[in-house]
Amino acid sequence: MITSLQFYASNTEEARRTAIASAVQKARLDADAAARAAGGTIGGLLEVNVGAYYAPPPRPLAMLRATVSDDQAPTPVSPGEQTLSVDITTRWKFNAK
Repeated sequence: MITSLQFYASNTEEARRTAIASAVQKARLDADAAARAAGGTIGGLLEVNVGAYYAPPPRPLAMLRATVSDDQAPTPVSPGEQTLSVDITTRWKFNAK
């Protein structure tokens, strides 16, 4: 008798690299906005640190009990998504005007 199913992503490296690239782009936009608000501009990237990434644990899909016998009960499988998060820290050069 099957009581639950769990699915895992077998290859998250491409998604992780895409998330890192997106995080660095957003960090640059934030740094640009902060520098303009402070009356300057940002220069080059001085440092970037990529922290751990977090893939949430898989959620079990519980088997629904049917009114028919256990050997005839279907096991529902629904599509889903996994979310992957990365932490980055950046330091940018500030150019005063």
